[in-house]
Amino acid sequence: MLKYTASRIALILLSAGVLYLAGARSFLMWGLAIVIGALLAFIFLPHQQQAVYDEMAKHTLFRSRNRVSEADRLAAEEDELLDAELLDAQRATDHDGAVGTATSQVTQEGRSEQAPGEGEQSEKPEA
Repeated sequence: MLKYTASRIALILLSAGVLYLAGARSFLMWGLAIVIGALLAFIFLPHQQQAVYDEMAKHTLFRSRNRVSEADRLAAEEDELLDAELLDAQRATDHDGAVGTATSQVTQEGRSEQAPGEGEQSEKPEA
């Protein structure tokens, strides 16, 4: 990768030198040198360019595999915690019997009626 980068810089400097000799003396010279150097690198350095791309692809693939496996590991830990909580809740329900049943039932009219023996004490009529 270092060899490819050094070659590209050399092509840019070579282009800048030729442009300088041709009379370019401003930012335009450096802009043209970069463009010309990139074109020359595309033409004269395809094998080095492909080697750099392959190296970068291997590195990117390796990093993406590690990210996916890390995400999978965290998801598995979360699933285990949620399964443990669900199992504890089911055990508590099985142990207590009727725990978790509704304490009030809604009638068809939409009013709430409490199950017998639950809720507040019944109202006593005043004498």
